[in-house]
Amino acid sequence: MIKLTKQVLATLTLVILFILLPVPVLANQGLWVAGGRLVTDVSPGDTLTQLPVPVLANPGLWVADGRLVTDVSPGDTLTHKMSVGIRESDSAMDIAVEVRDLGEYSARDFITIDNPSFHLEPGESQDVMATINVPLDVGEGGRYAIIRIAQKPAATKGISSLVAIEAPVRLTIKDSQLIHEGEITEVSAGEVISGKPVDIFITFKNNGNHHFKFKGEVTVSDARGKVLDTIYTVVIPSPVIPSMSKKIKATFIPKGDLPLGVYQVKSSIMLEDSTVLDEAVGSFEVKEPYVPPPSPASSTLTPDSAAKPETEDGRISISLPMGTVIGGAVAGVIVVALLVYFLAIRRRGY
Repeated sequence: MIKLTKQVLATLTLVILFILLPVPVLANQGLWVAGGRLVTDVSPGDTLTQLPVPVLANPGLWVADGRLVTDVSPGDTLTHKMSVGIRESDSAMDIAVEVRDLGEYSARDFITIDNPSFHLEPGESQDVMATINVPLDVGEGGRYAIIRIAQKPAATKGISSLVAIEAPVRLTIKDSQLIHEGEITEVSAGEVISGKPVDIFITFKNNGNHHFKFKGEVTVSDARGKVLDTIYTVVIPSPVIPSMSKKIKATFIPKGDLPLGVYQVKSSIMLEDSTVLDEAVGSFEVKEPYVPPPSPASSTLTPDSAAKPETEDGRISISLPMGTVIGGAVAGVIVVALLVYFLAIRRRGY
């Protein structure tokens, strides 16, 4: 007869409590470091100490209505109001607002800020107005800038941790020719490790005069030209602006073992409407024996039937007898508890 020792019962109790009791999630604590970097001159035999200088982390600076994306005409004047503030739990801080260039097609010179510097007490907010005066000879395509809202450095010596938020400005010139074109500047792959997916990276540069979003298509072939897989990437969440580049990732999950050798990667970059902008070819090499990662396993479980979820290749499987599914958390507690129980029995030699 199997004996439930005190050690086994204690282990089972801890497992059940660990699963059932809520675990607190701590967020945004006031982490700080005292006595950070020490840079100084010393002589042989010197003894010195460093005074602790607090370094505050993660101030709660926030900006509402920061982004400005709109169409404009030559000669237009428009205003854009943002709200900047900090939380009541934050320390007072001084704020600086500035406009920065963003590529060759810059809007910086015709954007002014009415309140480029101000002070915030805990819980306070301040409106900031940006005025955009579009020149008559602004040209065609788009114009771009960044409005940077940043905490000013403290006057004290030592390390400081500052927070900043950058709000994009994207202006499209009405009735102008918008050129959407570009080139793939690099196709590369991450390290090929057996049992893990192969990451493929494509870098694309916008050579046009207007911002746009794009998506990708990647085809992987072996040395004989046989297509092993075609991977489609989703449309990028934020557009690439003229003269700037963005890198996207495609994940290749082989369906079988990969023999040693070089594999070809053909990549295509397309607009949202599937218009092809550019194509390029790269490669990766398998230098050691490679097996693919296990395929996802799935099975429908019901309380009155047995099930055996397993991966498609059959390498991993779990047998679940009839009645295993009793309901969410209870089933989880029972499975883990039984596992710990039988491990303890096996260790004690029952």
